[in-house]
Amino acid sequence: MSVPLFLSYNIKYIIFPKGLPFAFLYFWGLASVPAVPILLVLEIVVLSNLLGFTEIGGRSRELAYTIVAIFAAVASIAVFLIVRNFS
Repeated sequence: MSVPLFLSYNIKYIIFPKGLPFAFLYFWGLASVPAVPILLVLEIVVLSNLLGFTEIGGRSRELAYTIVAIFAAVASIAVFLIVRNFS
């Protein structure tokens, strides 16, 4: 869901081809702006539940995916805010 936020600069300055691909990415970007912070909060809840278990050894894959998802969401929000405020 955070892919269009990484492409905020390209969407803002219409670097993509026009037509259906741009429309798809533009509306996906519009949907991502409120959805990514909500999903970030949910991932933090999942992370806290995973860390709450006493045995993490069996859940290391889920823990790694959750941490990667949190970093991707935070990075995409940062890119979006930088492009929106400073470009």
